[in-house]
Amino acid sequence: QTGSGFTAQSQVEGAGTVSSSSFLIASNRSVDDLGPRLNFARSKGGSIGSNTIVDADAEYGGIYFFGADGTDTDSIGAQISAFVDGTPGANDMPGRLEFYTTPDGSTTPSERMRIDSSGRVGIKTSANGSLYSGGDDLVLGDGGASNQGMTIYTGTSQQGIIAFADGTSGAAQQYAGYFIYDHSDDGMLFATSGNERMRIDASGNLFIGGTSAATADIALNANGEIVGKNQILINRVDSGSYI
Repeated sequence: QTGSGFTAQSQVEGAGTVSSSSFLIASNRSVDDLGPRLNFARSKGGSIGSNTIVDADAEYGGIYFFGADGTDTDSIGAQISAFVDGTPGANDMPGRLEFYTTPDGSTTPSERMRIDSSGRVGIKTSANGSLYSGGDDLVLGDGGASNQGMTIYTGTSQQGIIAFADGTSGAAQQYAGYFIYDHSDDGMLFATSGNERMRIDASGNLFIGGTSAATADIALNANGEIVGKNQILINRVDSGSYI
């Protein structure tokens, strides 16, 4: 049997109607914390036992998934590959993982996600290092002509949350700032220092310093009305006077 034109040195084959006919199982029963492993090792040398250093961007190894297309089993449907992610040296081996799937109508896998040696994650992109360094830990989108986006999918009475933390102790650290969309009343909430500061309700009314027109310091109603709990001052910056 071959896969993508290569002849395997060893293989496991199964036939029949049950998936277990081609299972490979590694089981470890020991008192320590280590489990069974599948190890891949790569050397640039051309002989067994050689330790010639690998090049940057060389593939350490991969797991490739093939399917029969009616002619052969050479077409790749998906793959997971590991590559050298930088310049290696003695006791220095930077690596990255890349995940691929093959689109419909093609036999060529396209990269969909990668985790680089810095821990940065790119979904549909490999350009993390070329973007703003303060926001490149997770990058979505390929910079192409089509729209790109992300959706938080919850139940009809739950909340979609994006939180900002600077510690693990208490609300002020665990969610110092947050955006929340509350599907139970279709309101959008905004917070700083662990406390809600502003919300937009389902009718488009904006409340600052409170959760309703009755409690807000300032309410900007969708009908154009501005309501203040005490007074509203609009400062003309160019003259310092008030209107």
